Amino acid sequence: MSPLNDSLDRMGRNRVVGKQLKPGARFIRLINNASQVFDDAYRSQLSCILVDNIERLLDYGPIGPRYSNLTLQALLVLLKKEPPRGRKLLILCTSSRRQVLEDMEMLSAFTAILHVPNLSKPEHLIAVLEESDVFSKKEISSINKKLQGHK
Repeated sequence: MSPLNDSLDRMGRNRVVGKQLKPGARFIRLINNASQVFDDAYRSQLSCILVDNIERLLDYGPIGPRYSNLTLQALLVLLKKEPPRGRKLLILCTSSRRQVLEDMEMLSAFTAILHVPNLSKPEHLIAVLEESDVFSKKEISSINKKLQGHK
């Protein structure tokens, strides 16, 4: 499952537990890093990857507008790839520029688009997981226990 969390900038979308891809890396390094993050996630039975400010990973610039099409295509492949049989992977992506992703024809890569006003507490992540219908109640309970004490 790969939902997109769309909200205003600086609303705490990235305050959840998960691996995060950092913006600003060069294309080759970014794709190698992204591929490694996904490969690592596939090794586990239950994984979550957080891609914060996805438009920044694409080197999006509002003046022009411009972006890296090579990075876009590589990221689309990773987002659409199914995890190995018996593995579950939740990819949470955040953006404050839904229209940009729509213009890039990227929205089809997501299984859901959720407008999230503020994702800043573990309870918010649990609510997203419950809404997704991907994880069992037992799995969500396990994730919730691991999140206890995280802000």
